[in-house]
Amino acid sequence: VDQIDFVFLLEIGMKVLVGEERDKFMVDLIRQCSKDGFVSKRFVREAVRGPVHEEWPEEERERIVQLLFGEEDEALGFNFPSSWSRNVHKHDQPTAKDLMHVY
Repeated sequence: VDQIDFVFLLEIGMKVLVGEERDKFMVDLIRQCSKDGFVSKRFVREAVRGPVHEEWPEEERERIVQLLFGEEDEALGFNFPSSWSRNVHKHDQPTAKDLMHVY
């Protein structure tokens, strides 16, 4: 299992699940992904973007970001714990910019 496998699982789960079932799947997946140290830019961007061919409305994007990644510190912004990406190449590690909808 590597960072790409987690992205594929996320994409599939968002495509076939809805509502609370999708939320639970995404929370469980981010917990496992962060525990294993495979949170990547692509994983974060896919989670924030929403299901394939169905982009999140802005309020849903904000809800998902908070659900998966927690509250943003107003003074410091959002910092991903380094342990979440310890098995990802430095250039693929997520930053706060990846939480923005920039597609």
